Order: sequence, then structure tokens, then C-alpha cells
Amino acid sequence: MQRNTPALVLSALAALAACDSNDPAKKSEPAKQEPAKQEPAKQEPAKQEPATPEPARTEPEALAPAALVAPKPNEPGPAFFAVDKQGIARLQDGAFKILDGSPPILQKDLQLGPDGALWVIGFEDILRFDGTRFNTVAKASFSDVGGSPDHLSIAPNGDPWISTYKGVSHWDGKAWITEEKAAIGAGDDLLEAIVVDRDGKVWVASSNRVHLRDGAGAWKEVSLKKAKGGKLWLKDLALSPDGHVHVLIDEALIKFGATPNSEASELSKVNVGVKGFAQMSDVNFAQGGSIGIISYKDVYHLPAGGSPRKYSSEKSRDFKADSISAVAADDSGRLWVGSEIGVSVIVPGAARVEWASGSVPELVGDIKEIVVFGAGPKDLPTGGPLATGGLTGTILRDGAPVAGTTVELCPSPSSFFTKSPCHDAPVKFTAKTDAAGVWTVANVPLGSYGLAIKNGKKWSVTLMSDMADGMKAGAVYDTGSMSLDKK
Repeated sequence: MQRNTPALVLSALAALAACDSNDPAKKSEPAKQEPAKQEPAKQEPAKQEPATPEPARTEPEALAPAALVAPKPNEPGPAFFAVDKQGIARLQDGAFKILDGSPPILQKDLQLGPDGALWVIGFEDILRFDGTRFNTVAKASFSDVGGSPDHLSIAPNGDPWISTYKGVSHWDGKAWITEEKAAIGAGDDLLEAIVVDRDGKVWVASSNRVHLRDGAGAWKEVSLKKAKGGKLWLKDLALSPDGHVHVLIDEALIKFGATPNSEASELSKVNVGVKGFAQMSDVNFAQGGSIGIISYKDVYHLPAGGSPRKYSSEKSRDFKADSISAVAADDSGRLWVGSEIGVSVIVPGAARVEWASGSVPELVGDIKEIVVFGAGPKDLPTGGPLATGGLTGTILRDGAPVAGTTVELCPSPSSFFTKSPCHDAPVKFTAKTDAAGVWTVANVPLGSYGLAIKNGKKWSVTLMSDMADGMKAGAVYDTGSMSLDKK
């Protein structure tokens, strides 16, 4: 997630309030373990409710001055959450609200732009929040840019830049201009991140190289030899509030340049508290300079002017999470973490605040991104009672019911495990099939779930986390039938 957090990024929570006074992994690489042998599960068509439609497409509108302006660092501000199947939720004045015009699916790179506005990718649209609703600034269809937009950065002049499988494209207000990967020197590598710095220079991270486009439009590769020996695997790029570009690798955060305008080849590692092995994947800067980083089941937090610390979700040691997907630091010293089972706000020296999936209607679903303006909301509400429902389904083999077999239900059944796919999940349920091959689990918090099925002495994992999308509070949702191969 590439955050554009310039030092002079603008102020005025009051402007936001005036607009609406009533509104509130790259996936990480799993730890190496001996994978258990599994057999694939074949899913037969289930009788389900119609799939969530694609985001409504509207014609791009002329880009007006931002009505939403971020507060100054250390001043209170709202928090925003990209929630799969819902949209962009805002927490402000103690209340949550799904914002009008926000994309309900395929949200990527929610971020604060240099204009003080909130930007996001939604499917093929580049959208900007004006304080009241999200508006489409540009459409980036396959025919326009050669692939789906994966990463976003906003230039100082307001032009959106995106990376796709094909290359790098920017919107000049009328059309997309695309430079393919061969032109920037990335070859067949995937493009992992993009950042436009204060001078308008474009930085792109491919699998193990950083590419820089200067003011004249020429691309060159930025050497990382001084950072670490051997081949580096790049995960993310970010622009700090003081104007430095940073690149994230598995075990380190690297800052380019002793000063923002110095040579890019000047590298230094930022001490974020890593000791030994890490699997870092996403980095986020708060407006005041605090840093949050995802590292598989852990998060690292470096408050501005403070000491780094690691927090772990392993066995719910410091907070509860399953498949951490979002992190954001704020200027009040808090760290916000999102996953498939809700949101945790880590408050150093105080009790953490948790909104479990099902306790806040607007946060039911995978939390894809989090952005917090300034110091964030001053007062955090408590979640309500868990909204729950039931799930049921049928297990078949060669068309016949499979009776007496064990099924496990959790947000992300693991393909790498020692006991069972859901054994280490903080939220999990177990059931057995009856004579008709039917399993049923009651009182399940609304959220995302996948299924693991005991198939003889082995496990079959569905690799699905959206099988429960049709859940409703107080009702039992039929997920359909799953067909097992022969033992």
C-alpha cells in the first residue's frame, strides 16, 4: 500500500465536518513449515444469492478542488477502512458510515493524496473523495492501460499514476499514457508498488529492482547494492512526510537519500525493531512520521521520535487477527490493524480496542486497507453485540453423501499446518456431517469463512474465504455441496 503523506499535507478536519457533520497480501509469505498432504476439494454449484455486482460505473467528472482536507499532524481526524463487499467506511464523531460512491469490491491502495483528499482504486476506477462522496476521476479499463490497476500514487500536480501487469500509466486529465515494463527496465517482473515524490519523479518497485523516472521522462535502475548482499525481494514503496522515498524488503525498511534531494544511491536502514527473521509486506506512514509495518502474523510500530516495538497475533498474544491485511499508524501513538476477523487498535500502555467481525455492521468483511488522518478519532466507540447466523452445507463423494466426517470452519484455513487447517485460527468452528452428508454450525459471527474437510486421514482445503458471503443475522445460510475425490 503506497501512502502519499507529504509534510505539508494540508489541514482541516473542520472542513471535513462541514461537509458532513453526521458522518463518523501482497500477501505475506507464510512461515515455512512442512505442508500436510491434501487432496483438492471440488465444489459443485451451490444455490446462492446473486453475486455482489461490480461497482457502479459513472462517467468521470471534472476534478474540483478537494473539499476534504486532512488535519495537521497531531490534530484529531477521521479513520477510513476499505471493507470488501461493503465499501469505504469512515469513523468520525464516534460513528461508522459507509461513504457514498465508494467501491464495494476490489478496493486497492486507499491513501491520502498530496491535495489532502482521499483516493482509492475501485475495480477499474480511480476515485477521489470530495468530503461527501467518492467521484470517478478516471477509468482504467484493460483496453485503456493493458491490465487492471494494481497500485496507485498521486503526483503533486494531481495526476494519478498506476502500475499494472503491463507497465506504468498516468492520467493527464484527458487520456492514459502508458509505458510498458520493457521501457522502464522491469522485463517480465511483477510491479509491486509505485510512488511519485515531491519533485514529480516516479519510483517503481519490481520484484527485486527499483526503477526511477526523472523529470525528463528517462528511466534508470536505482542500485540497492549498499543495502544488503544478495538478491532482494521488494515488497512496498512509501513516501514519508519529510519527502524521503522508502523501499520495504523482507527484513528491512530502507530510506533513499540523506536528504530528500540527495542522490538516490544514498541508502540507510530504518530501525523498526526487526530482530532476526521477518516477512514484511506493507508499510504505512502517518502524517506525523510514525510507521506501521505488516510482517505475516506480526506488526511493527515505530512512533515518531519513539522506540520501535513488535506486536504479535500469534496465539492472540498482543492482539487478535487472522490474515493481517491492513495497518496504519496515527499521530497519537496508536497502531490500527485490520484482518479477516475485524480491527484491533493497539494503544501503548492501555487496553487495546477491538471490533470483532459482526460487532460493527460497517466492518463486516475483509479489511483491505486502513488510513487514519492526523491523530485519528479522539474517542473510539465500543462494538455492539456480535451479529451471528448459521452455516450449513453438504459433503459428497461420487455423488453420494459422506457421513461422519469432520469439517472445520475459519476465515482462512491454512495449507501449511501441523494439526489441522483451522487449529491455530483465533475464530474457528468444528462440525461432523450427518447421514445425509450435511454439516451445520450455529451462532457464527458474520464475516468471511473458508472450509476444511477431513478426507480419510488427510485434509481437503477449499481455499475459499467468501463462501459465507450470503450470511445474514439470525438465519442459516446454505453454502451448497462440496465434492471430495476418492480417498
